[in-house]
Amino acid sequence: MTSSATGTAYGLVGGYTNFSAIFNGGSGNTTVNFTTNAAGQSAYGIAVGLPEDMATDINAASIPNLTATFTSTVLTITEANGNAINIFSNTNDANGNPYIGSSNVSGLPTFTSASTGNKLKLVRTDGGPIDIFDSNGAFENNMGIFSVHNGMFPLAMNVEQGIRAASVTVVADISSRNSLSPTTGDQAYVIDNGVGEWALYLYDGSNWTKVSDQDSANTDAQTLTLNVSAPIGGFGNSQNYDLGNVSPGGKIQSVSVDIHTAFTGGSQDATIEVGTTTDNDLLHGPDDNDPSSVGGYLSNPEYIWPSSNTSEFETNFRVNHYGASAGNVTVKVTYV
Repeated sequence: MTSSATGTAYGLVGGYTNFSAIFNGGSGNTTVNFTTNAAGQSAYGIAVGLPEDMATDINAASIPNLTATFTSTVLTITEANGNAINIFSNTNDANGNPYIGSSNVSGLPTFTSASTGNKLKLVRTDGGPIDIFDSNGAFENNMGIFSVHNGMFPLAMNVEQGIRAASVTVVADISSRNSLSPTTGDQAYVIDNGVGEWALYLYDGSNWTKVSDQDSANTDAQTLTLNVSAPIGGFGNSQNYDLGNVSPGGKIQSVSVDIHTAFTGGSQDATIEVGTTTDNDLLHGPDDNDPSSVGGYLSNPEYIWPSSNTSEFETNFRVNHYGASAGNVTVKVTYV
């Protein structure tokens, strides 16, 4: 069961906390209270529950065989046994919008029928491994099948001289990496390390250590660029955008804001900030630009993200649009 923003109350999957719904995946009715709004607070600065928040509350309810996953815009509900899934609205959100139904906040259907039980099974009669070369990932993504070694283990074997041949395992995210059973020297290639980028990790016998990522693979100066036009959907009067990440030791040299079309039609003058979700104007403040008129604005923060940090610097672009009906801006952040 996958959500869709079509027909939702706010034009996206999300609602003002608190609200609740009743789920039934074949094990009886379970009421889920949606109180988490951490992702909503980060994105909009107000108490709204987004797909990530909803997934947190659904999984916390521990409904047998029912799990929730998410992207930034989509909520997906899976029943492991293929049973039908029923959802009933219980308590509306703070603005009176139901969890499902007309002008809902979840974007989910009220009912998804049971699966047919049809499965694709690959068998190798001699018990050896089944290796699949999937050059673009389409087969794995569409069929859910990837190469594993399901053959019988030998009763005895000779180990040649030399070091152990460690392997690299491809996983979707950090949670999948943590579910592996590695030995010293194994590596994990994580497709999304939590900030929308790939990363490579090495297991030292007790912990995973990041050895490289999408940012550290680039040694030349980079420019993060994003263009935004009003009107801007979503909750409240502000919108945060993830510009990209800077690795530890990187220096942010300049921030440019180019107003191509003046922001007009809002309840008050729009402002633009560049920084992080917790410090919105760390790199470029609202006094450094004027969105109400066409023009270009440049600041040089010369900000260094310390090499001692274990996480990346997540650059955030915030538009306080106040419901502007027109406006267009391009923000560029250059770092080395």
